[in-house]
Amino acid sequence: MPAPLLLVLALSGAWGVASLADAGEREEAFIGYSERALECKDRLADCRGKSKHDGCLKDPYNLRTFCPISCNVQRCLSSGTLKVRHKGFASPLDTATYAQRWVQSSGASEASKHFKQREFAGKPLKLSSLGVGTYLGEPDSRTDEAVAAALIYSVANGFNVIDTASSYRWGHAESSVGAALDALLAGVSVGDFAQDGETSTDLTRSMLFISTKAGFVDEALVRQLTKAFTELETLRAAGSIRHYGLATWDCFRLPPGNPGHLDLQDVVAIAAEAAAAVSSGGAASGGQRSGFAAIQLPVSAEMSEAWREPWQALRNGTATLMAAAEALGVAVFTSGPLGEGGLLGRLTSRLDDVVQLRAQATTAQKLLQLARSTPGGAMASALVGHKTREFVVANCELAKADPLQEVDFRRAMATVSNILAGPQGGGVAAT
Repeated sequence: MPAPLLLVLALSGAWGVASLADAGEREEAFIGYSERALECKDRLADCRGKSKHDGCLKDPYNLRTFCPISCNVQRCLSSGTLKVRHKGFASPLDTATYAQRWVQSSGASEASKHFKQREFAGKPLKLSSLGVGTYLGEPDSRTDEAVAAALIYSVANGFNVIDTASSYRWGHAESSVGAALDALLAGVSVGDFAQDGETSTDLTRSMLFISTKAGFVDEALVRQLTKAFTELETLRAAGSIRHYGLATWDCFRLPPGNPGHLDLQDVVAIAAEAAAAVSSGGAASGGQRSGFAAIQLPVSAEMSEAWREPWQALRNGTATLMAAAEALGVAVFTSGPLGEGGLLGRLTSRLDDVVQLRAQATTAQKLLQLARSTPGGAMASALVGHKTREFVVANCELAKADPLQEVDFRRAMATVSNILAGPQGGGVAAT
């Protein structure tokens, strides 16, 4: 029986995210290096003053171009090879601090539901309901800078979830995340190279939840998930990764009987067996907590299987994927909220009469509001791969609004499904 194509997630581990020219450098994750001094000069006279007042974070699209030294795009000084590392992982205290600071600085209500608390191996993390994806785009320097600027602006405006992989944009995605971290964490990691010696510790690595991918798992390995998970549990025991999971496209959205279908409870059981084998040298230990913590799959206006279809086996019955994930303690990160751009073209100006979405001004905002409102206690964050300044700013504004209540979500989705099933939608109505 053919197995689904999967990606292994490595969540918030000690590898860090960096500009990785060679996979062999992953253990020594670094942002970049310089072997000689560069000309220490910005293109604007007041760059240093702007950077001190968070200008590099508030307006990265302009200041990273005109103030490359002050915004840490370029290095000003180095006496030799410089390795700047951003190791670490998200912590309960610091993600909660990030969420509270965003509420205070954004003017959002203290009761804002943009941040949700999710358990990872028994530790509660505060994660933004929207996260930044880095999958799409050309593998060129122009896209690199657009992604880095989008990440900086997003993190400065309430997004503390970042999704990337060494396979995205032929390695350029991780490089862009590394460049963004270089700027965002400058006070922590590159403060010694600041022109006047001043540093800022407003943002720390432990405030950010970063998911990267170890690589593709081929069919032969999928048939031996125990072996794959045992390797991951060994890495977890060594402190190389914190948690792991599966990034998928089809397997959790297909009905039972389909060759590509996968039951989440089976995956969780395999992970528990692997954890027991690593912790006890092979002897089974009931209740062993594994590092399997999250899955990723597409959820959008036209991909509703995760919350609509009871296709997952769960104990003695069946459940939707979202319900199964909640029961099994697995967090769900959703991808493809805009249908890789396809939904924007099909639905532009056609969602204006959806009552539950009238508070959102743009089609992208409306679609993101649907994705982040996916019902279920396992829902962690909806990932959006935005780059253009106009869209990044608009999407960050959405964070100030609460996700929809479940009853409003279902009513909105019913209306949107009918629109998609219409003569211009090119689809079939969902029931």
